[in-house]
Order: sequence, then C-alpha cells, then structure tokens
Amino acid sequence: MNSVCKRFRPIAFDDRLWTTIDLTTKPYSNRELFRFVRLFPCNNTTVLKLSGMPNDQGKFPPFTEQLIRAIRTSYPNLGYLHLSHYNFHKNMRTVKNITSFPSNLRGLYFTKCEMAFRSMHGSLAFL
Repeated sequence: MNSVCKRFRPIAFDDRLWTTIDLTTKPYSNRELFRFVRLFPCNNTTVLKLSGMPNDQGKFPPFTEQLIRAIRTSYPNLGYLHLSHYNFHKNMRTVKNITSFPSNLRGLYFTKCEMAFRSMHGSLAFL
C-alpha cells in the first residue's frame, strides 16, 4: 500500500488542483481510465483529456458507454472533453450517447479518432 505524508495529502486532494485532468501523456487502457475516473471524482474538473491505448496491430480501442457514464457521474461540471485514439465504429450507441453530455459541455474535441459522422445524432446546437 502506498502512503502519502499527512502534509501532502490535503494538497493532493485539493479540488482546485483538479480543474484540468490531462491523461494524454501516455495511453491508458479503458480499464485504467475507468478506474481513475471512478476513484478521483471532482466537481471542479472542467477540462478532461483522455487518450486510448492502441493494440499491437495499431487499432484504436472502442470508447465505451461505461466510460461515458463514469465521466458524466464523476465530472458533472465538465466543460471541455478531449478524446484521442479511440474507435467509435464498434458501438454506434456510444456515438449517439456522446452527444448527450450535460449542457455545460462547451467543447468536444476528437484527435485521431475513427467514427462515422453520419451515425451521430443530437441537436444541431450541440454540433
């Protein structure tokens, strides 16, 4: 078990430090990202950046509905979501549901993602 000194713990868990969470410096599996999102919820997080981990053949992982639900629950005041290296072809419901993030989401950014835009549904105001 990892320990944190008593002085550092309040600093590490100060919500003001978690306004931007950038998990793109290295790719993470969906399991690792889901676990992180569930273990570190924060009402103050306004920017979340996630990057999927391509498999051995260089294929991008699917962005799952489970991860969408966890993000919605853990970061209710999310304003900007950046997603890179994900495949949205496998589950078209995920593409539909990604447009149902809270109305305070002001930016949704895709970098090196695979998806068919004709399958996206949602209000034109969102898109």
